[in-house]
Amino acid sequence: MDLALSGMNVAIFVTNGVEQQALAECRKALEVEGALPRLISDKPESVASMDQGKPGSDIATDLLLNKADAKAFDALLLLGGDVNGITQADREEAARFVQNFSQDGKTIGAVGEAAQLASGGNLVSGEAGDIDAFMRRFIEAVSARMQENLRGKPDENAVGIASS
Repeated sequence: MDLALSGMNVAIFVTNGVEQQALAECRKALEVEGALPRLISDKPESVASMDQGKPGSDIATDLLLNKADAKAFDALLLLGGDVNGITQADREEAARFVQNFSQDGKTIGAVGEAAQLASGGNLVSGEAGDIDAFMRRFIEAVSARMQENLRGKPDENAVGIASS
């Protein structure tokens, strides 16, 4: 069975307030397709999640944002959390991280407030509120970008997806 994202490294940016269920669904969808998701955060070690508007579990992160290198990843998923609560320095670091993905022509997907971290023409709007549909579109975009890169001809429409 061919997995659409077999062996691909996908960075998932999260911060305090990330929706626990959305993160679990996104991570599972990536793993089912063979991707290797890594949680990147502005917070060391873990983030405090939300579960249907109430405090959720602390979720362990894999890598601190200022130590993450976009070149080590094939795609970026911005799940965010309380993006407005990010310090200005961390917001600037996140913007640089996102910009590096964009400059390298890598797929960027964003859900909710996390779309604030990405600007310009590198995001394509999606439907709000349906993580399953969003993840199908994100996985298709990542897979399409990978196929285009293998052929040496990037598809300008496969850069990113946003959902609010």
